[in-house]
Amino acid sequence: MVLTFNQKFKGLTFVFLKLLPILSFIVAISILYNLDPTSFDYTWKGRTYYLFFVWAIILETILSWDTLKAEDWKLKSLKTVLFTIALILPVLYVFLANYISFNGYTNFNKFIINLAVKCKVGGPTIRDIEYFSGKMPLAIEYLVFTVIFEFIILTEYGIDKLGKYKLSTLLLGLIGFVYLIDNLYPYGAFTPFQIIVPVTASLAAFFLNLMGYRATLKIPENGNVPILNVEGLKGSVGIGWQCSGVDSLTIYSIITLVFLKESSLSREKKIGYFVFGAIITYLINILRIVTIFMIGMTYGLGSKEWWRFHDYYGPLYSITWITAYPLIIIATNTLGGKLKRMLRKRSDC
Repeated sequence: MVLTFNQKFKGLTFVFLKLLPILSFIVAISILYNLDPTSFDYTWKGRTYYLFFVWAIILETILSWDTLKAEDWKLKSLKTVLFTIALILPVLYVFLANYISFNGYTNFNKFIINLAVKCKVGGPTIRDIEYFSGKMPLAIEYLVFTVIFEFIILTEYGIDKLGKYKLSTLLLGLIGFVYLIDNLYPYGAFTPFQIIVPVTASLAAFFLNLMGYRATLKIPENGNVPILNVEGLKGSVGIGWQCSGVDSLTIYSIITLVFLKESSLSREKKIGYFVFGAIITYLINILRIVTIFMIGMTYGLGSKEWWRFHDYYGPLYSITWITAYPLIIIATNTLGGKLKRMLRKRSDC
């Protein structure tokens, strides 16, 4: 069958339409990179997660390619108008947040910071208020992008296709939520996240002692943050839920549960995969704490190398594993199915 020019053009148009949500955010993220390249040098309270977000959109678009129908598209329709507006929103928000004056302030980010300062976010000290209020625009940015992304998918495919992009949506939204919680309840003040921290800190101390370091753990009676000391290390480190990886466990649990719920795996396999992945995620968090102290022993607490790992490479451990795990599950089941079919054929012979 030979396709006509119109058929080829129509096919390319449908391909382009499916890629537009990705391109919309790539443009917005590129502008943010030009505005503040150093923000992409941080995983914790930075924009590195946007790269994983784009990766997730591309992955989910490829996996759902055949089910994403754009054949009913009409150029002159309300759907086209709404979809066009939705595609512009990521870039529009970047300009609003950074360039356009809002309510008497030079931009929307300044308005957010001023409002946070008035509400004494991160208090009680002035230094804490200024620091955590300054981090509020980034948390809001993640949450706004989450809503905009959902709106783009809704206007292009309808409500029934929102589930096709659950990984990217949850990843973006949960990062924004975690940043928001840390700004509002800093230094381990958010009790639900802090519950398992003493256990995690104890295991980190155990592994450090196992490796030959002399580590001691102190849990203050009137404080939520355990203090871990290592002999020979100048200074000590308070371990909050951010450092112990409670945020990554939360993100892992929600993303993996949603993924497994939509899969065709048996209940036993779903439970097995979830428990296995949770154990690995938890061990990665312990490894992160241990590595932080090893770097501190080599370069010193507060050194450039120490902060580089604390703010970038450490959180990267967990998020890389979390985003890769659904693919590992898919690959494992695909290879397992092929292996079973091969064994059946041999047994039949």
